Amino acid sequence: MRADIVDVCVIGSGASGSTVAYEIAQHGLRVLLLEEGRALPPDASLASVQDGMDTALVKSAAGTLTPFGRPWTVCALGGGMTLYAGIAFRYRTIDFDARAPVAGDALDPTWPINYAELRPFYEELERRIGVARLAGADPFEPPSDPPVLPPHDYSAKGRLIADAGGRLGQLPFPTPLAINSVPYRGRPACHCNGTCNEHLCPTGARADARSPFTDVALPPGALTVALGSKLCASIWLTSAARIPWNG
Repeated sequence: MRADIVDVCVIGSGASGSTVAYEIAQHGLRVLLLEEGRALPPDASLASVQDGMDTALVKSAAGTLTPFGRPWTVCALGGGMTLYAGIAFRYRTIDFDARAPVAGDALDPTWPINYAELRPFYEELERRIGVARLAGADPFEPPSDPPVLPPHDYSAKGRLIADAGGRLGQLPFPTPLAINSVPYRGRPACHCNGTCNEHLCPTGARADARSPFTDVALPPGALTVALGSKLCASIWLTSAARIPWNG
């Protein structure tokens, strides 16, 4: 695909970029997805790859911005969903209008949309990727359809914490996870082989940026990913061949 004959260019192949690219490509437009990073090797962890990522700008004691913070996200095909922990909470109603607990002289925290408007998209996405959660256990859970997957069992450490919290009058509940508790949409159930956070999932039980589209067929050439690509001053720089991402 030549850069001058695409209809849409999407920057970044993480959760948002991949979703936008697939949704547009399904509707007859030619999409080029630019990704600065590359596909991670099977044994990748954040510790093993973060040295090659752009660091975050952090304000120094002198007030200047210095690039020595940890990377904001993973620079790789699939973005932050390659090494995340699978935690999949929905925004609460208060998240869209937080004026009550926010100082009066702060920036207006009100969103132009609300949870009710986003709920259908939450439901669709949870069906696509599979979110394991326990309905009604979270006292602040917003209205939703029944979960598509049962919750994960507590680990031994998690059980100790939950039991202790219960004795203290708290309301512990399993964290909603985009990790299969049972086989779902061609992906296996998680066997709890180790920690998820900052590591690739070895089995595919944890959803990633491509999971919502495993059964989506795109027209030939509708979506192409250019790895090793970066936009700089409106100039497209790439050091890698472009690859189709619809197979």
